[in-house]
Amino acid sequence: MRTYLHTLVAALLVACKPAVRTPSPPASPSPAATPDVAPVAPPPADPSLPRSHVALFDALADKIEAHHVFAEGPKARWPANRARLREEFARVATRTDALAALFHVQAALGDRHCYLSPPTDLRRQWLSLGVELHLELVADRPVVRVDEIRARDLAALLAEGDEVVAVDGTPVAAWLAAHPFESNSLNPDVNRAETARAITTAMLPWSTVQAGDRRTLRVLHGGRERDVTLEFVHPEQWEESDGLDFDDAPPMAAVTCRHDRRPLYEDFALATVGVNLCIYRPTRGKPDTRLVRYMSFHYAGHDASDALRAAKADHDLLVRELAGARAVILDVHENRGGQNPFVFLSWFARRPWDHQQIHIRVSPAFSVDDAREFLFGDTALVARYRDAAAQGKSEESWPFLCAKDGAPVLTGTCEAQGPRTAELVTDAPVAIVTGPDCTSSCDSLVSDWSTFGMGPLVGRQPAHGFTTDRKSTRLNSSHSSISY
Repeated sequence: MRTYLHTLVAALLVACKPAVRTPSPPASPSPAATPDVAPVAPPPADPSLPRSHVALFDALADKIEAHHVFAEGPKARWPANRARLREEFARVATRTDALAALFHVQAALGDRHCYLSPPTDLRRQWLSLGVELHLELVADRPVVRVDEIRARDLAALLAEGDEVVAVDGTPVAAWLAAHPFESNSLNPDVNRAETARAITTAMLPWSTVQAGDRRTLRVLHGGRERDVTLEFVHPEQWEESDGLDFDDAPPMAAVTCRHDRRPLYEDFALATVGVNLCIYRPTRGKPDTRLVRYMSFHYAGHDASDALRAAKADHDLLVRELAGARAVILDVHENRGGQNPFVFLSWFARRPWDHQQIHIRVSPAFSVDDAREFLFGDTALVARYRDAAAQGKSEESWPFLCAKDGAPVLTGTCEAQGPRTAELVTDAPVAIVTGPDCTSSCDSLVSDWSTFGMGPLVGRQPAHGFTTDRKSTRLNSSHSSISY
């Protein structure tokens, strides 16, 4: 059985400065009043650019339908979502409205790898009410509760576990239903949780919420309803830090694993810290069990060889620390992905696996430079894409990150790969713990682990983010981008 890797495509988009509510520039001086100064003519309008936000949305939606490979869920919902999003663009009155609407378009595609880049005169920043929320379904009813109080001065007004029953006077279920595009996750649990999180947080410039805005939460506190009005502020004052920095020259013994607001493991103690992972040993129970907390598959460096050396350091650390272990728990629940998932899979998998399949829409609308950008400069794939476009093909497919005899495989499928016994870091049986933050290459690893029955798999569903390539099309002159 093959797991298919659907490919989304990208489009550069405008900062969307509308004429409505935009202050008009002062009138140019009259030549009669200032004969020595020639009037300055406005720049000519670019006829290729949409004249309204609705026209801009229509152009973008047409491109999405022409080039985007929809996952099944978002594909079924897209016609209704397109109509709803078009209505939102028709209501756009400010640049802030437009940027928020663009975020909703991107979220409607339902993919973790789609993203927005802000206009060059804006920057991404978070706002918060100082409260974090958690959503759970109780008898199919969404129940939103206070999960954590970040602002200490709110402790007298709220308590962890308080249920939020209304937002600005709107019942919480109705508020959630009225905000369907606050998450881009295909995982319905993650989607609901992130929608609830939008009640108390906002990411600029992709929200109409601004610093200083107030929001009233009606909560059940101590068995009684009360209204609590909070203000959106920058959350830097609540951000926690382990206090360690290179400039402070701390002793290496003081360097621990990633800072956690809450302990993750009751019966394990930290034994070793690696580059992207930490290894724990049991404090009780079976002493020959090891827990590997793999926080990321992304290894940074000035070039690829730097990243490979960092990954090798973690690989060799695992070989040493897992020697003699009779059971290994691999915790990837917070791993948001990174490099080639099959490299990491080969360290733990004792059965063969398949590589997912990439599917990409083909169009003659994209130039060689476009293809070079979204195919990461791969000369062979660029040539293949252009040949397919010239032949009138509508789709191309190849295995995801498959290599044989040191060369990439760009045709057919890539099945029954491994195991790579020389790469294994342990002879012990391995169980995986996953969760909603497991994304991208982590999601790919977990998918193969499950599909091919490689060992126990527990936790919650991953984020379902598999996209690799995105195409870029400039729609306006400002440097803002949206990927689709």
